[in-house]
Amino acid sequence: DAKLQNFADPEDVHIFFSAHGVPVKYVTEYNDPYQSEMENCVDSIMKALRRDYHHYNAHTLAYQSRVGPVEWLQPYTEEAIHNLAKRGIRNLLVVPISFVSEHIETLQEIDIEYREVAEESGIHNFDRVPALNSHPVFINDLAELIMESLGTTKMAAVPA
Repeated sequence: DAKLQNFADPEDVHIFFSAHGVPVKYVTEYNDPYQSEMENCVDSIMKALRRDYHHYNAHTLAYQSRVGPVEWLQPYTEEAIHNLAKRGIRNLLVVPISFVSEHIETLQEIDIEYREVAEESGIHNFDRVPALNSHPVFINDLAELIMESLGTTKMAAVPA
């Protein structure tokens, strides 16, 4: 919600989830749940935005960082940005949905390369939600998951 408030009209912002791509065959041949997990995660986030903040923004899920000649999950981030601009979208908030920390794919690809693609396509209001990094809620949730997988629930809180 905080990043949406940086825009003149938060309800006029298209929320753009950019996930790391994987080759299609991982999903189709090897039954990797990655794509459905990304879709479910996006759905959960959008439901929470509607429920908790009454935001009903349009949104897109796309995949970035493809390499090589094989087919990767689509839509590709760059193409999706171009298509949104063609549809008249001018305000874009990027959520690096599958990236838990800042690194080259957030700092270079999204912040520099995809911002440039957006601006050249006519999207002039571009922002990005930061990765979770070491946010205390994220770290505590990870610790709880680890403790659950180890079969114990005793855990000291991680200091903020």
